[in-house]
Amino acid sequence: GTNETSPKYAFESFEDFPNAVSRTGLGSLLGTYVLKENFTGLMYIYLDLWVNGTNIPIVSYNNNMTATSYSMVMQIGDWKLYRYALPYAPLANITINSNGSYVDDVRALPLGTIGAFSTYTYSKGLLRASSNEREQLTFYEYDSFNRLKTIK
Repeated sequence: GTNETSPKYAFESFEDFPNAVSRTGLGSLLGTYVLKENFTGLMYIYLDLWVNGTNIPIVSYNNNMTATSYSMVMQIGDWKLYRYALPYAPLANITINSNGSYVDDVRALPLGTIGAFSTYTYSKGLLRASSNEREQLTFYEYDSFNRLKTIK
């Protein structure tokens, strides 16, 4: 049979990592992070990272393989979107070392799903930001009573 327990995607917005520099929400990665999801039964995974800084993050997987295939897909302001191609299923222990840059909104997607993924970033129970399949951002601001005040 097929393995239906393997995730088809992963997303991390680093809301538990408060930083002054964040693409969406209130947090970003400055350091090392291991994705909780392991992928099986898939040929390739694309790992998208939004990066703010001069150094390109180092991505490794399966405990000893370093991703060498990546490209910058787009830039919006100070944030650059890097896409890494990770082959050889099963994939486990995908580790991101920010390499001195800030990393936010990490997405792991199977080959063929690029552009078909929207994300939502919550903090303290409130929607802070969303992005559509074209990476267009919408930000949500609230007043002191947590009532929606502004959408931009």
